Amino acid sequence: MLSNKDSVAIVISYSGEEQEIKRIVNYIKQKEGTVIAVTSINDSYLRKMKIIV
Repeated sequence: MLSNKDSVAIVISYSGEEQEIKRIVNYIKQKEGTVIAVTSINDSYLRKMKIIV
């Protein structure tokens, strides 16, 4: 959780809807870090967050 604006996180999640994933992504976005997501579901939370998918 030492994320900052220079951080990049790669998040892999089949559904993109797990609470832990949401909490981590929100924290990284709050710290202005970049999130790259790999997910299988088109209408998932990760895609709605407008991150790199």
